[in-house]
Amino acid sequence: FDGKNRKELWQSGKLQPPDTLMAQVFDISEVEFSALNAEVQANRINTLPTNELIQGIYEELGLNFTSERIKSGFINDAINIALRGRPRALQDKRLSHEREDIDLKKAIKLFSNELTFIDSINPKPDIFVTGVLAGALIMLGTHRDLQEFFTRVNNRQGEHKNNLEDPVAGLIRTIERHRIDDRSMPAMLSIELCRKTIQAVTLWEEGDESPLYWRRKLVSGIDHMPYIREMKRAKHIDGERDL
Repeated sequence: FDGKNRKELWQSGKLQPPDTLMAQVFDISEVEFSALNAEVQANRINTLPTNELIQGIYEELGLNFTSERIKSGFINDAINIALRGRPRALQDKRLSHEREDIDLKKAIKLFSNELTFIDSINPKPDIFVTGVLAGALIMLGTHRDLQEFFTRVNNRQGEHKNNLEDPVAGLIRTIERHRIDDRSMPAMLSIELCRKTIQAVTLWEEGDESPLYWRRKLVSGIDHMPYIREMKRAKHIDGERDL
């Protein structure tokens, strides 16, 4: 117990207070107190679960999300894939562009518009899994007009014609297939889903008159790194080592 716990127990009558108390008083300067307080705050932040740290960043930035998927703060891996191509655990710290951790506050501010849109459609957690969220951040971040596409995906509003499916239906089926697969490497699965989300977007952009639009086979995924580079150019963060 600390002093606060004991005081509460004494005041509630659950514990008999002692007849006398001895207190040790430390006289420290305002500068020393500020330094100690800063150290305590830093230690508290360093021990917070990542999602709680992200929720604190939301508050600092004035971002008031309402959907469970976004407000819960479980977006760290999606941000790392969107900016680096893979989760932090798979990045190589020997490489100059992967040596530093991503500055989460800068990253969330960078993607604030994309996160706000995704939050506005009340993203379903079983649809906007990590890989899909990462793909959405990348493609929305390139300033493409994809609100209808991701809204349809979230609402499972895919279309079928002559036993073929449009990119929305194809991506939904891909997500569901991955969800029931027994996979032992979720990080690699997230990268794979990111690549397939990006491919579905490119097929959607072809338009329904294109022979590429209607498919029978599931998307196989395309290289996501060129789209990450495009997004970084669009957001003018090419040289940022902490993004």
